[in-house]
Amino acid sequence: MKGNVVEDPQRRKAVAGSSGVDDNPYPVEKGVEFAYPLPQICKDDSSLGTQLLYQTSRFATPLVLLIALFLLDRLIKGARQDSGFDEVVVRRLWFLGVFLMVGTVAASLYTTIVEIGLAVSMVAGTVREVGWMALYGWAFPWASLIAGLGLVVISKVVRVGAHMREELEGTV
Repeated sequence: MKGNVVEDPQRRKAVAGSSGVDDNPYPVEKGVEFAYPLPQICKDDSSLGTQLLYQTSRFATPLVLLIALFLLDRLIKGARQDSGFDEVVVRRLWFLGVFLMVGTVAASLYTTIVEIGLAVSMVAGTVREVGWMALYGWAFPWASLIAGLGLVVISKVVRVGAHMREELEGTV
């Protein structure tokens, strides 16, 4: 690869002559530490707004999953009271699936944007390619997306069963 440290003797010499961790390749503000090997930025005495923003990003996905568990509990109670093949159960099942898909994707995207934004705010100067940083750092919630899609498909199957039940009751 062109520009590689191994191929470029000047870069190899500069890396060998550097003192290691104390040489910071990124211009960070005073009071900000840069940890290696993975970049983790930590700021001393951050503001209350910064701390709240970071904490909301940490609890966004667990909050969505907690709400999904509450919706699942309501769905199960409704299915126990009525028959399992009822229009109310179908709507709740569909809503739970859509909420799980949209909510977890939105929460993970929110977490990534907040963490990238906080990291960019701690770097002195400008950072290019913030969009690529956000896409690279985004942990896409595949499991929740597939589970939500499965619930939506199951709601379609239960809807067909509910219509068959209504037709059967109508003929008898």
